Amino acid sequence: MEAGEAESEHLHSVEFGARRPATPGVIMEFLFYNDALGEYWKDRGRLVAALTLRGVLLPWTWIDWYSNLTHLTLTFRNNIRSQMENSRMPTKLTFLKILSHCPELEELELTGFRFSDPVFPGAAFQAPLRFEKLVAMRFSGFNPEHIDWFLTELEAPSLRSFFYRTERGSLADVRDFLLRYAGAGSSLKALWVKALPGQGLGSTSTHLYSILSSLPELEELTIQHNHFHINEISALTPGIQVGGPVVQCPKLKALRLIGASFNFGLIANMVKERRASSELPPPPPGQDDHRTRKLQILQISGMQASKPFVQASVKEMMRKSVDMLLWDDSHPLHSSERVLPTLSPFGLGF
Repeated sequence: MEAGEAESEHLHSVEFGARRPATPGVIMEFLFYNDALGEYWKDRGRLVAALTLRGVLLPWTWIDWYSNLTHLTLTFRNNIRSQMENSRMPTKLTFLKILSHCPELEELELTGFRFSDPVFPGAAFQAPLRFEKLVAMRFSGFNPEHIDWFLTELEAPSLRSFFYRTERGSLADVRDFLLRYAGAGSSLKALWVKALPGQGLGSTSTHLYSILSSLPELEELTIQHNHFHINEISALTPGIQVGGPVVQCPKLKALRLIGASFNFGLIANMVKERRASSELPPPPPGQDDHRTRKLQILQISGMQASKPFVQASVKEMMRKSVDMLLWDDSHPLHSSERVLPTLSPFGLGF
């Protein structure tokens, strides 16, 4: 095992994890459970602000370890998760009670996480847990039957970054939660979506369209292993006239298509039109401003485009329409001096 910030009386950020993959047949235990070392560590988590557990657990009764958290990361990869007894994971109510002791929480990341009990019937509390400072949420490999229920129990009015990667579910699992923070007052800036390729493309497209149409402040969009439907591309494409139809996500700065399927010609036209829209003069006083920002970053990796990337004219159009064009994780084809930093506090190297 390994831990960060060795001075226990001054702990601020702590990470515990298995140094190497678990031995087959060996069930991972709680750390420091009912031994002298556990007694030493039990009461030394009250000052911890950032806690990361990778493939190991602290006893769920150690509330002091969770009471001052601003960052909580629980990660269980497949090789460890498959060897952990289900009973060692918390029940839904236990985990919500732990989160209720984290009023300062700013970032929550759950990877390969699961609850020990089945889908909970009804609400756990009279009102959802409200986290005023929670700005980033990341869920990967979460049981799709549990994620919808779990998110109904949370409120995050300041949410800026949302990541959802699933091997079995779809965008429908988180759609209702995201739409709660949509509209004119939305604070959501970055959205990353990954679903099974080729599964439920129509419904996924419908859910994505409805979400994008309600996120006027969105600045980063990543579609991974999913279908970027013609409806979404068209909705991101502005008309080149002042007072034209309202375009979705007018403030979008970065678009990343990773292993996604899409119509390449429509994408090229969309980035061209967004640049043209950004160069229009402001509208007369009293008229709505429907101009869009020019895309600063367009990344296309693991392309499954409906048209091959071969036409020099289209390639040149894309180069001129964005500040940075990234193709199949190679060096940028063109870049300006200023590179857009990621808004996601979790980074983009997933």
